[in-house]
Amino acid sequence: FDQKSPTASHKLRTMPSRRSFAEIGRIVCINYGKDNGKIGVIVDMCDSMTCLIDGPSVERKLINFRRLAFTDIKLPIMKR
Repeated sequence: FDQKSPTASHKLRTMPSRRSFAEIGRIVCINYGKDNGKIGVIVDMCDSMTCLIDGPSVERKLINFRRLAFTDIKLPIMKR
């Protein structure tokens, strides 16, 4: 193994910040509390740490980004 020549599969990959990945219409999974494991969608962004979510098995409520797992799925929802 030569440390000077890394293989082509070794590429430095960075994760997007939570703020850039959190957007209206993003599907999320709740990973904390009584709604653990339920899915919802971001309906509105309140500030840099919280958003309003709604879903089929989740009542509409404010939740902190730390309690969410973001997916790659985004719905075409526009803010009124």
